[in-house]
Order: sequence, then structure tokens, then C-alpha cells
Amino acid sequence: MHFGEHKNVTFLTPATYQGVIEYLAKRNIEPCYMETCVLYGGQRYKKELHEKTAAAHGFMQLPIVFADGEDGEQFAGVEIDRVNFADGCRPAEMLSG
Repeated sequence: MHFGEHKNVTFLTPATYQGVIEYLAKRNIEPCYMETCVLYGGQRYKKELHEKTAAAHGFMQLPIVFADGEDGEQFAGVEIDRVNFADGCRPAEMLSG
């Protein structure tokens, strides 16, 4: 999931996740929204702007964790032996194990 782009309305609303949030809370699990910064410009390439977009779209009921740092700088290089991935990929460091 993601919080949607700035001034865009084609995203799943926060209400969509409420059942899952309540389910986890009943089991004493503290959920969070986990996101990553995007590589292109706009409002989601930097944590500070990304958080403003999330707030504007109503995603305030959980803490937000950015798995790749403030500006997408925390990533792990992973080699992939495939034609379309000659340069490998760069998953968020927090998610790369």
C-alpha cells in the first residue's frame, strides 16, 4: 500500500485498513505503516514531504516507518542474474534482512 500521490484520490483510504488495525490491536500487536521513498520527484521522494501527503490523505492512526531512511538513502544492493536487472536492485535496507 501507499498513501497516494499529492492531490490524487486514487488510493485505498485509511478506513480500508481499520479492520486489520483493530485485529492486531486486540492481539496486543502494535502495527505501523511501512513505506519507502520513491526514486522520482513529487511529494513521496523525501520522508518529510511524504508524511505531509500521508497526513493530508488521513493516514494518522498509526506511526509511519520509512524502511529506506529519510531520503531513500538506506538500501541494500542485491545482484540479480537477469537481463532486465543488469544493475541489480536496491531494496530498503530495513527489509533486506
